[in-house]
Amino acid sequence: MRRLSPWAFILGLFAVAALLGWPFLAGGQNGATVSGVISAVDGRPLGRAWVRVQATANLTFSAADGGFTLGGLTAGQPITITAWYVGYKIGWNVVTPPATGVGIVLRLYDTRDNPAYTWNTSYPDPQNPAMGCGHCMAPAFPEWRRSADAGSAVNPRFFTLYNGTDVGGRPVAPGYKLDFPGTAGNCGGEASASV
Repeated sequence: MRRLSPWAFILGLFAVAALLGWPFLAGGQNGATVSGVISAVDGRPLGRAWVRVQATANLTFSAADGGFTLGGLTAGQPITITAWYVGYKIGWNVVTPPATGVGIVLRLYDTRDNPAYTWNTSYPDPQNPAMGCGHCMAPAFPEWRRSADAGSAVNPRFFTLYNGTDVGGRPVAPGYKLDFPGTAGNCGGEASASV
């Protein structure tokens, strides 16, 4: 059986949503819109950036010229518009619909090394105890130990999402390891460290 790529799955969802007339794609019951441009710091427009009303399913993608329009908004109600593009930090702007000319500038992740950065030791420094990780972690550890995150490395439900299997170990989709077979992921690294 051939696996569906994540992009094909997402595009399929949007096609179904458009056919069903879901408000976040069709302009919704409220007709207010917000439009603008997503760009990099150097002014270059960023096409295919994800643009959404923060923490909602109201999502669109910027055009090749960086332009976007989000519909289905309530006039006079302030919202936060967020934007993201591969390799860039998330940017945002708080606006009150209807609004035009909204600009969101995205900044590249800094991948350069900073030789002046001072690393703090994980062990308490007798001269400055606040500089060790234990300063914060010692009181937080008992609370973390009782959390679901602490048990993720032995939680069968966590592994169903991580490996892409059901609780019996049979393959199903989606799953982190199915989509990203060459990586362990941040949560995977934390889970193995918590055993």
